[in-house]
Amino acid sequence: MAQTFFPDYQVSPVSCANHTYSLLISDKLNDSVLAHLFKQMSVSANQWFIITDQNVANLYLDEIKHFLERSLKVEVYFFTLPNGEKTKSLTFVEQLWNALANVPFNRDGIILALGGGVVGDLAGFVASTYLRGLRWVYMPTTLLAQVDASIGGKTAINLSQGKNLVGSFYSPHAVICHLNSLLTLSDEEYLNALAEVVKCALIADKNFLDWIEKNQTGILSRSLPTLFYLVKRCTQIKIELVEKDEHDHLDIRIALNFGHTLAHAIECNLGYEGIKHGQAVSIGMVVALTLSHTLLNFPLEEVNRVKQLLKQFSLPVRLPSTLTVNQLVKSIQFDKKNQFKSTRFILLEDISKPIVYQNLSHVILKAVLHDINASQEGG
Repeated sequence: MAQTFFPDYQVSPVSCANHTYSLLISDKLNDSVLAHLFKQMSVSANQWFIITDQNVANLYLDEIKHFLERSLKVEVYFFTLPNGEKTKSLTFVEQLWNALANVPFNRDGIILALGGGVVGDLAGFVASTYLRGLRWVYMPTTLLAQVDASIGGKTAINLSQGKNLVGSFYSPHAVICHLNSLLTLSDEEYLNALAEVVKCALIADKNFLDWIEKNQTGILSRSLPTLFYLVKRCTQIKIELVEKDEHDHLDIRIALNFGHTLAHAIECNLGYEGIKHGQAVSIGMVVALTLSHTLLNFPLEEVNRVKQLLKQFSLPVRLPSTLTVNQLVKSIQFDKKNQFKSTRFILLEDISKPIVYQNLSHVILKAVLHDINASQEGG
């Protein structure tokens, strides 16, 4: 059933081993609401340092900077990154370290990550390392970041060999999801995120998958009540998994990597250009579902059901024509989930029943990738 009502805002706790932080979801982030919530979440400091990118800066930097200066009476500094995944590198980490040192920024200050997943990953990593750890607040401005990257405290930068190979577990002090920021996203950027939404349903909630199918109109039109429920349910799912296994030691949180093994290989081989993360995850999920059917008897009708849903959201379901099977399999060897040179894949026994499949045969993986490649000839 489509959602017809939602509150002005909702605050949910995220309980980690060493601290609890707050997640806010709202479409009404005026000065009084933000000031009240910052006070409630014990977010106070004399210095704030905003890290954002050019696209987001053009839309929101002045507004947020003026709010902090006016309502919290603090010193505000900022650093604007170029757009794109390539900023998740040591080059920009060093630039940010130097910018903080030049202020100089002190240990009582707070870093504010204002942007999508790239900004969150990079700003969180800088916060975790500068002065041996600064508090940081995340204001994710993309749907992809709100439903996925904003929760769990994973920060990272990329290496040429693979995505997110250097990073830390370092949770933010607070997360603020402003739903209205989703209305300014391009169609491609918005639709890209729906792969992570579908992923959440596949690994954790059959009823949510049904809801997504029934509410496609509201999702595609970006109805605020629909977005409120969508972001709330995705973050609930991620919070439940993160709280049980914050540091990925128990093979519980790892379910969130469904579709990501191949996705990261695709992104790396394309040099983080020409494909968005959610688009790569969409392809990765199709591969993982096909492997699940081959190895675990996951129903073929469910594979086709998910493929159809992804197509409805204008997401790809086939491999990029510029990549070879051998390239992808070679890159998968660098995946963080691997253990003792054993390739591990997140597969599904059924919807909401993920498992870690150990020692995946490269022969079977190559056969599935070749089959998916071959299917491109049929349109």
